[in-house]
Amino acid sequence: MSFALKIYANKDVSELYRNHDGITFHNEGIDLVFPDDVTIPPRAGNFAINMKIRISMLDMNTHEIIPCITIAKSNIFWTPLKVSQIKIGDGDVIVFVDNWEDYEFKIKRGQIFTQILSVIPGSIFVTICCCETAKL
Repeated sequence: MSFALKIYANKDVSELYRNHDGITFHNEGIDLVFPDDVTIPPRAGNFAINMKIRISMLDMNTHEIIPCITIAKSNIFWTPLKVSQIKIGDGDVIVFVDNWEDYEFKIKRGQIFTQILSVIPGSIFVTICCCETAKL
């Protein structure tokens, strides 16, 4: 099976994806890049971070919407953060994180701690669409 994963983003964020050296595009999905510097307060639970992208994943043969999941990358284990959930669907992708420590944690623009994957095995073709107001 083949799937089309489209990432809709404004010019600034789409350029971040296109020019990032550390992004992994693989058969199962793509890494998510944090678009801004973010400071997570100490002991914060479900702290929301807007990834400033919208996504859709379609079966290339039937054009049906395919569900996708996100998982944490191994480098997050070296931080005090835990990805608690990610909202994908209507609107922008939102990553929710927990900071378990008594100190704030800073995420820098361009860092990668999570990725989007297909729940169905197959090859994924990623397209980055530059648009100011993305409608899925």
